Amino acid sequence: MDLLVCLKQVPDLAAGVPDPEVGVAFPDHVEQVISTLDGYALEAAARIQDGCSNCSITLLSLDGEEALRSGYSVAGEEVMLVRDPDFEGSDPVAKGMILAAAAEELERRRGRTFDLILCGQQSADMGSGLTGPSLAEALRRPAVGGVLAAIPADGGFRLERETGRGVQTVEAPWGSVALVTRSDHPLRYPTILRNMMAVEMEVPVLHKKDLSAVDLTAVGRAGARVHTIKRFAPTAKADAVRISASSGEAAALELLHGLERARVL
Repeated sequence: MDLLVCLKQVPDLAAGVPDPEVGVAFPDHVEQVISTLDGYALEAAARIQDGCSNCSITLLSLDGEEALRSGYSVAGEEVMLVRDPDFEGSDPVAKGMILAAAAEELERRRGRTFDLILCGQQSADMGSGLTGPSLAEALRRPAVGGVLAAIPADGGFRLERETGRGVQTVEAPWGSVALVTRSDHPLRYPTILRNMMAVEMEVPVLHKKDLSAVDLTAVGRAGARVHTIKRFAPTAKADAVRISASSGEAAALELLHGLERARVL
């Protein structure tokens, strides 16, 4: 069984500070980490591998070398980085197209298709939720959103997905794209040995010359369809109330009394 996990690299959001001009500003050389939901996608793939004696995981990222090394320290057998100056400034839709072309090139080299492609439903920094669906559309494969876990089944996978009314189980054929939102299980930590291997490994790179399927007029800054007009930190409400308590029970009581004073209850 062959699994592909797409990882996006984002700044450590905990290091950001509100900025009225750009929304959130990050200091120089802030640590780069795996986008949160992509980390859940990696965990979902690793759990499939736990129950599969012949399962390999390939990690793919667009301009995310640190994300690949961090992901490899947890799970995976192969990594591939996509990088080219003509891809810089691509919007989320174009990024999905680029990742789809990279996935097809990896499949061509391996001589077989991926049984399941996993990625986060949206990124931690931009959160548009467009890259995964764009990837699936470019590959002409079904996509399932809100995924919590994937379980191999006859003819494909059973995907447990989160809905507004609970958890739903759906069947998806081989080759589908799973858009992961969270995990019901704690994320595993890297081992010392895999950490050392991740630091020392050579990361192979795909360039635009390797991805002939990419329409260069639709990627990069010139081809962007989605443009960020403004990013800003929301203005704090003047009547906002912060609850500080020594325990969850005390905080709940304070909240209840506040709602009663406001005549909400």
